[in-house]
Amino acid sequence: MPLSVQSSVRKQNIKFLHNRILFSPECFAFIKRLVQNNVHYLINTIQQQHHFEDKILYNNTIEELALINVQIATKFLFSIGWHTKKALRFVFNFYVI
Repeated sequence: MPLSVQSSVRKQNIKFLHNRILFSPECFAFIKRLVQNNVHYLINTIQQQHHFEDKILYNNTIEELALINVQIATKFLFSIGWHTKKALRFVFNFYVI
């Protein structure tokens, strides 16, 4: 088999597997659990904030973590979530709290 054909088949197989993994229910469930756990962690740390002396640094860290959490959810939703079938989207709707 020519090397160019072998390379092309390998690229197509990798692309197929990548799409198969990204559009699977397991991937949606993982992202949903990741975002939910991050939100619960942030809520718990905000509630326990009075124990820390350096509140300014602590608040900046909380804001950065919240921003990262929002970025993860929005990037997944807009790059993958809206490109899936409606049945899969509604099974794993993104109600976090």
